[in-house]
Parts: sequence; C-alpha cells; structure tokens
Amino acid sequence: MTSTSDDLPIEVGAAPDDASDKLDFKKILPIFVIVLIDLMGLTIIIPLLSLYAAAFGVTAFTVGMLGATYPLAQFIGAPILGRLSDRYGRKPILLVSQVGTLVGFLLLGVAGSIIVLFISRLIDGLSGGNIATAQAVITDNTNEKTRTQGLGLIGAAFGLGFVIGPVIAFLSLQASGNNYSAPAFVAAGFSL
Repeated sequence: MTSTSDDLPIEVGAAPDDASDKLDFKKILPIFVIVLIDLMGLTIIIPLLSLYAAAFGVTAFTVGMLGATYPLAQFIGAPILGRLSDRYGRKPILLVSQVGTLVGFLLLGVAGSIIVLFISRLIDGLSGGNIATAQAVITDNTNEKTRTQGLGLIGAAFGLGFVIGPVIAFLSLQASGNNYSAPAFVAAGFSL
C-alpha cells in the first residue's frame, strides 16, 4: 500500500535504488521520532512508580504489575499493528498508534485511581506496539546497503528514549513541585 503524503516513507516495496549506499535520514526521521516517543512513554513512568504507590496506597506487587503493563500490552499489540499495517498501509497505523500514545499519556496525567493508571498504560502499550510497523517502514524503504543503518537508527531511538524518559520525569517533577501528573502531560505534548 502507498500513502499520498510525502512526510512518511511508507511505500511498501519502494526501497531505494540498490546502487545507493546512503541512508536518506530525512525520510527516516519521522519514524525515529515515533519510536523515540514510544520508548519515552515506556520509561517516563519508571521513576514515578513509587509516587503512584504512595498516592494510591497500593502494594509493591501492584506497582510491579503497573510497570509490566506497558511492555506486556506492547507484546500483544505489535503483531496486531504489524498485520494491520500490511493490510491498510504503514502511515495510517502509525498515526492511529500515535493517537493511542497521546491518549495513554493524557489518561496517565489525569489518573485519579490505580485502575485508570492501568488503563493508561494498557492503551499506551498497545499503541506502542507500532515499533514493529516502524521497523517495517525502515525495511520497506532501504536496500541491503542502508537497511542496517536504518534499523540502527531505530536502536538509537530506543536508547535515547530510555535516557530521555526518566530525565523528563525528574525535570517535570521538579518544575511542578512534585506533581506526578506533570511528566505525563509533558510526554503528551511530545506526542502531538
């Protein structure tokens, strides 16, 4: 499937000329950003888990389950989003998944109960399964010479997300006077 927009490289089978040995970073940049935001979503909550435990008076087991909800949902969502992207195209699925990430962050920010926290992480995790779709976009739009570079950039987005997420959490907590909703709203802003 193809897209009519030029901002995401999503033509299936539209790999660049095999003679090209340079990765077109401008085409890959939107995918890099999507993966970066998804990984920030995974890691932004980690420093907040103890705050949520104290705020909602839950056990350590419950906090552990809350932390596991996102990656478990991502494990479930990835193959579903992958199949949907094969059927409907990469761009629509990536856009829908970004909306899911935004909704997950907003729910995290307004969560007044542990149940809403779980729902927010579930939604964000299911839509965070778009990493498989992002990898498919890279594969579709690279050749043998540039594929490892493109997938390497996805790996770099993973690494940056793991670093930036906790930093955003701590900086926004500090700026907001330890309001544990602030990191979620900051992350929601990035999702736009």
